[in-house]
Amino acid sequence: MRATSLVKQMLGLKGVVVSEVSLLAAEIVVKLELTRTKLSCPKCKYKTHFRYDTRTVNSRWRHLDMVIRQTWLSCEL
Repeated sequence: MRATSLVKQMLGLKGVVVSEVSLLAAEIVVKLELTRTKLSCPKCKYKTHFRYDTRTVNSRWRHLDMVIRQTWLSCEL
């Protein structure tokens, strides 16, 4: 099993592709790619191609830690 598939199953990620996993000294960085062309609102389920966040930098979120390392999810929206 590849490391990307293993991390995706361990973190329970859906609707994304894990493109890269980086193990650093104090953290794990998981780079993601969206598989959907439409984004949906988690509250009302409205779907659209447009997005509110138009920044060119990657967004980054903290996930639950794995063992002693911080886990970060990074994705270009």
